[in-house]
Amino acid sequence: MHRSIISAFLLLFSLAALPVGTKSQGLIPVLPSVAPPVLVAPPDQVLPKDGTVIPVNGSVTVKIINKSNAKVKYQFLGETRPIILEGKSESKSANLPVPVSLTFRREDNGFLKAVLKSSADGVLEVELAQTADFNVDHISLWISPKGNIYLN
Repeated sequence: MHRSIISAFLLLFSLAALPVGTKSQGLIPVLPSVAPPVLVAPPDQVLPKDGTVIPVNGSVTVKIINKSNAKVKYQFLGETRPIILEGKSESKSANLPVPVSLTFRREDNGFLKAVLKSSADGVLEVELAQTADFNVDHISLWISPKGNIYLN
């Protein structure tokens, strides 16, 4: 009984969704099957890390060094607004809670290669240098709660 009511409701709903003046031509609506949720392991367990920084009291300091001649726009998602970093300059952001994501891009859309250097006191240096090689271009990094760093 319930199944026939649900089927009738679905048929009416599908007919109501047709544009005005369109006939259903006897078609029975087919609902897509719903796939079960896919459980994905955290990046710490499946991806090779690009570096490590040891968080101090659950936070890190990130120093961005722009070695290119171009302006770079960067942002710590959820922590800062977009910031413009002039060419051949640097900036430091302290007490960033982990996990944290950093996005960065040259304003002229050229390629950037990120080189990571970390110290024992929870400081990560991210050197951004221009490159002509698409294969080493980076636009973001993620620091996991454990301090593992993943470049993208």
